[in-house]
Amino acid sequence: MVLSQREDKRMYFSVHWCRDGDHVTDIFLQQEALTLYAAELGYPILFLWGHPKALLLGARERTLPCLLDSVRAAVREGYEVIVRPFGGLLVPLDVGVLNVTWITHETLSIEDGFWKITKFLQHVCRASGDLQVGEVQGSYCPGRFDLSIQGRKIAGIAQRKVRQATAISAFVNVYSQGIQREKIIRDFYETALCKIDPPPWLPNILEGTVGSLFALPTVNDSVDSMDFFIQQCLSAMNFPDTTLYEISSIPHTMMEEAKLRLYGRLELF
Repeated sequence: MVLSQREDKRMYFSVHWCRDGDHVTDIFLQQEALTLYAAELGYPILFLWGHPKALLLGARERTLPCLLDSVRAAVREGYEVIVRPFGGLLVPLDVGVLNVTWITHETLSIEDGFWKITKFLQHVCRASGDLQVGEVQGSYCPGRFDLSIQGRKIAGIAQRKVRQATAISAFVNVYSQGIQREKIIRDFYETALCKIDPPPWLPNILEGTVGSLFALPTVNDSVDSMDFFIQQCLSAMNFPDTTLYEISSIPHTMMEEAKLRLYGRLELF
């Protein structure tokens, strides 16, 4: 058993993939509302979501001297750019990245929150290799709870507490298909620095430090890699005698409160 549940073993999930016209701000509002909902329900929620082309900035990066030049260049390339309401630094989203957010009503320390989703992802990814825990030097958004396979980072974790609930979120590089994620972040930083020396907290991004679970968008030339990984996540929730409930809609009151909490914090360029 990977994660604990209440005696009646009820668990909830929601899956959302952004399409044309969807904004990444809407996803973060939805995630905030689900976190409020988990506090009211008293049960855990797994929220799986993706966006085809976005850059998620951390709060620190707003201080880079030529940030707006980098943002404008990214927008011209079709990226949606936002300052996210979690900790950490810049990460890219694309068609091969899935965000896995474990939302729990339990009272957790920051350390326990990180370990909860780490153990979950280690279980989900066990067929791809042994997920190691520890900072990957030279990767983007480095942290103590980087998850890697053979020295290449495939996931990073951040969390946010709302009321009595905690949302622990990981980006997972499911497949790459030649996407050079390190280069995207390195180029962004190079423009944002205006040729000045980088601050000590800014990572020096190196090639070969970031990887993915699969090289291609299909597994064994037939099964969609993203669909396969999503099913693995849902299967990992399916404990014996557990009933899974899909959340088809979020209460309007939760969405309205999420807007009040996040508007002004979500900075969309």
